[in-house]
Amino acid sequence: NLLGSLATEGPALWAVAASDHRAWLAHQEFGFRVVDLLDPSALVEIGALDAPGSTRDIAVASRLILTADETAGFSVFDDCLLLEDGFETGDLSAWTIAAP
Repeated sequence: NLLGSLATEGPALWAVAASDHRAWLAHQEFGFRVVDLLDPSALVEIGALDAPGSTRDIAVASRLILTADETAGFSVFDDCLLLEDGFETGDLSAWTIAAP
């Protein structure tokens, strides 16, 4: 049975990773999105990051978000508390990125 769904803008979603009560969506030209899974019947996007390039795959390992990108290659993002660090507003000053 389908428990819920969430429409997204723009080009296709390429991959999904889940950790705890969050889903991380690889969203091509829009980087990645973070969705709250606490209530599957009322999914809510709680964050987004327009990562460099075109995000094709995503994985979550401990506090790291790993992305594979068509043009930027492999990137590693340091996870942090989404609602306290500006992630959802696009303020990336609390985040670090290691890109090729």
